[in-house]
Amino acid sequence: MIPKYINVACITKENRNNMIDYAVSCINSGSGWVMNHTMFSNAAICINFEIEAKDVSKLLKRLNTNGFSLIKESIELAENFPHNIEEKYRKKEIIGAINITFVHNDPDLIIKAPAVPG
Repeated sequence: MIPKYINVACITKENRNNMIDYAVSCINSGSGWVMNHTMFSNAAICINFEIEAKDVSKLLKRLNTNGFSLIKESIELAENFPHNIEEKYRKKEIIGAINITFVHNDPDLIIKAPAVPG
């Protein structure tokens, strides 16, 4: 059974900008594309994407290397995701999200809210 949605969570101590670029390249390396993202200061990011079912296993494998550590539930998703997908389901689009937590000692980013007219 192929899920309609996958949620991947990982942690890293590596450079935030490099790891965001790496996550996006993991998505784009197959049939995936980034739909949007949300930054939570410099502590976390959520990247929303779509990908064809045939490339999900490759994505999950790549996201568990190069400085990322998947959490237990994401490792289980990678282990249980079907590796042999029937031809009729290979191009099925799956919606997904990658939640990355950055472990560091840097202070929070201060982002000024724009002035609201009125």
